[in-house]
Amino acid sequence: MNDELPNRIISGTVVVKPNISKFSEEGLCFDDGTSVPKVDVVIFATGYSFSFPELEGGRLINVEENSVLLYKFMYPVELSPHNTLAVIGLIQPIGSIMPISEMQARLFCATVSALWGDLVSNYLIKLAGHITLPPAIEMIGSAERTFRRNRRHFIDRRRHTVQVQYVQYMRDLAKLMGVEPKIWKRVLKDPILFNRLIFHGLVPYQFRLDGPHAWPGAREAIMGVEERVFGATCTRQTRETKRAKPPWKLYYVMRILI
Repeated sequence: MNDELPNRIISGTVVVKPNISKFSEEGLCFDDGTSVPKVDVVIFATGYSFSFPELEGGRLINVEENSVLLYKFMYPVELSPHNTLAVIGLIQPIGSIMPISEMQARLFCATVSALWGDLVSNYLIKLAGHITLPPAIEMIGSAERTFRRNRRHFIDRRRHTVQVQYVQYMRDLAKLMGVEPKIWKRVLKDPILFNRLIFHGLVPYQFRLDGPHAWPGAREAIMGVEERVFGATCTRQTRETKRAKPPWKLYYVMRILI
């Protein structure tokens, strides 16, 4: 779904209907008793069922009804402490998946060093890690707590078993890697950036400000993100839009606190 859907519903070009009760010879019937006598196309948007049969016949990463026990939705707990295998991208965030996949890849490369043989180039690739993951018992406990929390926060169905809140999950990975931005040290040192980090969107560049593999261009990327995102979608500028300014967010925060 995207921002176009409400407009389509309001204009009547998209009609919301209940579940399909049955199909007729050329059409279908809905649970509310209405029907469409002739239908051109039916799309079954049922989602996906995932499994890992290539890993020891599916026994290494066991999947039941799309539920899987992975630490941080990445690491098979059975392999601990030899965490040289991780699943990247098996996640359904409320937000963008690509920054999460990048953070997962960063975490994997930052874990305990592993020496792999590259069968293609016959060179040895060393992942020089600086993070040691917790022991198996802690990984299992964390994965089970995440599973129980998801059942409370999301609909308890197969399609929501790997769902996460984007902000919380990104922060969890950043904390594990030691790349959380030191926001409060910038109150006086860099108040403009502090304002962006507190009151603007959580962009993935902020996890390149501090810690391992910090990026010198992270601050500039954060400062210009709104111009790049919103400016690219602005079809025209009028005198009114040029004069318009975003509200002073600190004012509203102070009102809430008071």
